[in-house]
Amino acid sequence: SDIGLKRGELLFQSAFLRAWQNDLDEVGVGGGQFELPELGIADYLWASTSGRLDAFEFKLTDWRKGATQAMRYRSYAHRTFLVMPPTAALRAAQHLESFQSLEIGLWSFNQELGKIVRFHTPEPAPPLSAAAHGIALSILLRKRKFREIFEPA
Repeated sequence: SDIGLKRGELLFQSAFLRAWQNDLDEVGVGGGQFELPELGIADYLWASTSGRLDAFEFKLTDWRKGATQAMRYRSYAHRTFLVMPPTAALRAAQHLESFQSLEIGLWSFNQELGKIVRFHTPEPAPPLSAAAHGIALSILLRKRKFREIFEPA
């Protein structure tokens, strides 16, 4: 069912974020379900203290849908990632050149092992739309934990 799939995606996302944040070597703040009008809802948005925005999309099976959603987030984010379980990520990786040319990251996460495999990690690039990036920042600045990142003390 859709509800079961959504719950599975949320559990997958939570486990990934725990593993990813344990490996993280930078300071920042993140939040789930970041919605930007007409650009969809990123499953997770990370803002580093350097001001870089990374948007994440989590999919258990449908890499094409996930890549399409991640592509939308490039409008306002410096990097976007599609994160999938190993089997699904391997299917997606057969199209790695598409991820590379669209500058979308493709990572696999093995929930049982807590292991992240990075098939492609894009270099940070300017968001495709300065206007969308500005709107994203204004939304983030309304949230206290993000404001602390973006406003100098």
